Order: sequence, then C-alpha cells, then structure tokens
Amino acid sequence: ADYSGQLPAFLQGFAELLKSSPEIKRDVLISFPGLVDSLLLAHIDKLGIRDSIHLPGYVHHKELFDAMSRAQVLLAETKSQFLIPRKVYEYIAMQKTLAFIAPEQSALTTLGKESGAGLCLHDTSSTAVGTFIRGIHSTWRKSKLPKVNSGFAERYAMDNYIEDLSIALTKA
Repeated sequence: ADYSGQLPAFLQGFAELLKSSPEIKRDVLISFPGLVDSLLLAHIDKLGIRDSIHLPGYVHHKELFDAMSRAQVLLAETKSQFLIPRKVYEYIAMQKTLAFIAPEQSALTTLGKESGAGLCLHDTSSTAVGTFIRGIHSTWRKSKLPKVNSGFAERYAMDNYIEDLSIALTKA
C-alpha cells in the first residue's frame, strides 16, 4: 500500500467516521498486508487511526490467502480507467464481498458490477467514504453482504483471462 493512490483520502474519511461512530471503531479493522510506504504510515499516524489499521508487514502467500479467507470484505483501488489490479482476480476467487475505489466508468467498476459482489466508491470525499463504510457495515451486521455470482469466478479466472488475451494477440 502506498501514498500515491486514493488510500490517503479514503483513510481520511475513515478517520472522520471513527470519531463519530463507536460501532464502526469496534467492528471495522482495515488490514494492509505487505509493504506499506513510509508516507502512508505517517498519514495513518497523523490521523490517529493506527489502532484501527492492521499492518502485519510481509506475509507469506499461504498466510495471505488464509487471512483473505477470514476477511469479510476485500479492498482494491485504482485511478485507472483500464487497469484491473491483479489481486482482484485472487479476490474474486475467494468469493468475498469486493470493495473497490475506482473511477465510475472504469474496467474495475464494470467488473465489480458484473461480479454481483462489487461495492464501488468513486468519490473519496470524507462524507462519501463515511457513507460507503457505514453501508458496508450495516449490510454486514444484517449478514447480507453480497457474494460473487455463481460461475463468475470461473469465467474470470486470471489464467483464463491471460490465455484468452494471449490467443487474441497471437491471432492479431
């Protein structure tokens, strides 16, 4: 996780929400496994939300999959209209609720909608982030988080996607 994307604004909104919502503070923990750059760490500390952010550092791949399988919602972000972060394909395979921070007409937003489990945030203002997280929290408390549509994971498995792309490029 780094400071260059939309995470700083998202975390700002999260911090403001935590001040007014003890139930969110009690129930929501955001985890950033792997390397987190020093600017983002400093931002987390400045916001005073370190106790609501899990920073395990480097995690072996198997342990990472175990952690993802225990998570209720998996988060990814991109500023690109066309780029789908590779980890999203792993998230789809996990059959979990997917939370995306992405532009409105982006490939990631489209994928989220098609999956049936993609909750998309396009505006990272504090108010929008608060509304987004409250909505996810409320749905979680009712045990009604969306799941990936049946058959969707198989249709969009990364291996199939790469194979299709390779075939298309070979025929071009």
